[in-house]
Amino acid sequence: MMGNRGSGAEDFSDRFIGHSKTVLDLLGLVSRVARSDSTVLITGESGTGKERIARLLHEGSPRSKNPFVPVNCGAIPEGLIESELFGHEKGAFTGAINGRSGRFEMAEGGTIFFDEIGELPLSLQVKLLRVLQEKVYERVGGVKPKTANVRILAATHRNLEEMSRSGLFREDLFYRLSVIPVEIPPLRKRPEDIPVLIDFFIRRWQEEGRGDPVSLTKPAMLSLTRYDWPGNVRELENVMERLLVLNAGEKVDGDGLPEKISRKTAFDEPSGDSGKADSLAPPFSVVKGSGGGVSDRKPSAEEFLSGILSCRYRTEAGASCSGESREKPFPGGRDTGNQPDNPDREDQEVRLDPSGILFLFRSRWHPGFCGDGVTG
Repeated sequence: MMGNRGSGAEDFSDRFIGHSKTVLDLLGLVSRVARSDSTVLITGESGTGKERIARLLHEGSPRSKNPFVPVNCGAIPEGLIESELFGHEKGAFTGAINGRSGRFEMAEGGTIFFDEIGELPLSLQVKLLRVLQEKVYERVGGVKPKTANVRILAATHRNLEEMSRSGLFREDLFYRLSVIPVEIPPLRKRPEDIPVLIDFFIRRWQEEGRGDPVSLTKPAMLSLTRYDWPGNVRELENVMERLLVLNAGEKVDGDGLPEKISRKTAFDEPSGDSGKADSLAPPFSVVKGSGGGVSDRKPSAEEFLSGILSCRYRTEAGASCSGESREKPFPGGRDTGNQPDNPDREDQEVRLDPSGILFLFRSRWHPGFCGDGVTG
């Protein structure tokens, strides 16, 4: 994505894995928003990485040297959450034998992150709204106002706007929180990132000395790419850990995957109008034949996967795709870090295999996207 060069997206690319345009757009937004002190509402399904984005916002901010304090609003009992957030004075309630700092005091000068803000009781929403508006609060049982010098980030997998219309969430608090909305796409909407994530999990497993890697056959990778991943990146990470524990040093085929994946992603193309195969390759178009033009159709699932697993060549503009002299092997990839001559050039043509099919990358080149690091 050309627009993100210089916007700071690269600063976070090693901490939020993905090379799709969707992820690059997200990281570019995060980089710009991080430098402000505005309140941010992060939305996305469970397992998409909402807390990771919140931490990136903190790490890229002027508050980065001060604490980042997460609060899981769904994990704290309703009777304790006010004391957890604002602290309490000695004798404020039965058992309060000492005064105690709350999360706002712990986050002084830094960032407080409300995870699953939709679970916050209505009675506490009023008090949080006051902190957002006036930057002050009191401990439970206290009368002296304290200043809240914190940045507030919040995240939810629920539709707060709909909840506010139903009276389940304060509308005024919703608008205060969503000054800058940041939406994280589910993994099924960026399937081109699945092989990149798989490679990352395998390499991390090796680097941590936890065991031998696994290799995946093409049918196995196709099944993983076509699976819907309702649990998103967290589910993919768990599946890969299972494969690494049970199949260390081995090659995993399609029938070696968990049954829920192999059963749901039969190798045959889906029938009907589901559009699953087409949805696998949103950033690509197909070039057919020697010197042919760009086709309107999107690649099939198999063509898309073939591109991911074997894009080892770069063809200069106008070169044929039949193996003529203008085709150059691209020796870069993940190991050497080399890049094409013009890394900012859009519509890079990448040779897939001897079949004569080319994909045009619509976003700028990312050297870690292709290579031999995933398959055996």
